[in-house]
Amino acid sequence: MTKNPKRPPAGLPDEDTLIAFLREAGSAEKTDIARHFGLKGGERRMLREMIRELEEAGKLGKRGRKGFSEVGALPPVGVADVVERDMDGELYVRLVEASADAPRALLVPDNDKPGPAPGMGDRVLVKFARGEDGWEARLIKTLDAGANKVLGVIRKSNKEVRVEPVDRKSKDVLIVPHAQAEGLRDGDLVLAAIEKGDQRYGPKRGKILEKIGHEGDARAASLIAIAAHNVPMGFSEAVEKEAGDQELPSLKGREDLRDLPLITIDPADARDHDDAVYAMRDEDPKNVDGWIVWVAIADVAAYVRPNT
Repeated sequence: MTKNPKRPPAGLPDEDTLIAFLREAGSAEKTDIARHFGLKGGERRMLREMIRELEEAGKLGKRGRKGFSEVGALPPVGVADVVERDMDGELYVRLVEASADAPRALLVPDNDKPGPAPGMGDRVLVKFARGEDGWEARLIKTLDAGANKVLGVIRKSNKEVRVEPVDRKSKDVLIVPHAQAEGLRDGDLVLAAIEKGDQRYGPKRGKILEKIGHEGDARAASLIAIAAHNVPMGFSEAVEKEAGDQELPSLKGREDLRDLPLITIDPADARDHDDAVYAMRDEDPKNVDGWIVWVAIADVAAYVRPNT
């Protein structure tokens, strides 16, 4: 026979006891709090007043439609939107329907789950936990990946700002507020979300999630592919540090060609410049009017070694 868990003493809790309960629970609705402390009638009205005062004092924050949490805390599990991508390509989520005190959390994907990784604007079910560097959100399930997102080009006029999809098969031209388009140019590539509403006719409403680049960029096609498939951009601090700490490969067993005035043949927008050429007249009388051409290809494997 199992024993019933110890119930808290009946009666309205003080401020510290209430916050301690919410800290352990993650979040709770008023009815759950009242049930936990065995409150009835007038005590429930007093609890509602206490919660209102604590919220006004900045000690409690709303979580969902009816829930509350200690300010700056997150529930164990919740529905969140992917709202930000940093320079390293890491994604951050924010709890849906939460007050402004709810912190963002680093999205930690589950690599064992099949299917594409979440991207900007996706809604996800996550498990929240405090990490060494702040809150983390471990992915449980992606709820509506890509269903309400448009990758498009900004088109500005005096009357409105539109996002025209780059996918010619898509008919989702979006109207976005002028305030969201401040700092954006006509022709900028952006990722936008379709706003849900009751509008049945005319262009749909949208909001801009992030700027991808510009349609005139030499890398426009690559940028569109990267955004469409949620390919991470940038590198983590650990990778950048490891690259900076690399030693130059030894010249042992190699011919030193650094005095040759090599010219790179990679375009200006290339991510790396590792191919070059140099041409010189051949002075050998057996090769009249001949040329010698050096084709130099960087030995990348000398830098990128196993387990680095």
